Amino acid sequence: MVARLRFGLQRLVLLVSLLALVGGGVRAWWGAQARHWRQERAVVQALRAAGLSFRWDYAGPAWLARWLADAPQCQRVAEAWCDRPETPLAEALPQLAQLPHLGVLLAFQTQLEGAEGDRLVQQIATLGGLRVLLVDASPRSLSATDGAELASEASQDERTAALEAVLRRRAPHLAVAWLRVH
Repeated sequence: MVARLRFGLQRLVLLVSLLALVGGGVRAWWGAQARHWRQERAVVQALRAAGLSFRWDYAGPAWLARWLADAPQCQRVAEAWCDRPETPLAEALPQLAQLPHLGVLLAFQTQLEGAEGDRLVQQIATLGGLRVLLVDASPRSLSATDGAELASEASQDERTAALEAVLRRRAPHLAVAWLRVH
């Protein structure tokens, strides 16, 4: 004999209310994700015009990754890098600060050197979620004028050592990796 499910009016109202609350919570969460994604997308579009590139990654609850990892609303900027040494990093930093999930930033050594470089390192150190700073110290990152300065002022190793000291002093919490591609 098959058991019959019996619901009274009170249980039915309770069940419908519970489903409405859960559905409303999911809708509110999804709306917030979509809003954050639209904001980040607007920032990224502006920064792409300035010469930066990005990699997006899933940033939702781990238990939902199986179903939502490819949903654009759950994607956040995880990495940013300058496409060329002339990229105006100083102008881009205030906008990069609007990307809370940015964990890795690649910059050229020439962008971080000198008086402006010291200020840039200070600003980079304040980026909330940033954990890793990759510094491209390759010869290709030096422009023709930098090459002349390199020969007359200091060797590449001395310049790198000076920048390393600034990074240790201004951004001790960042893991710094040096890229040297010849």
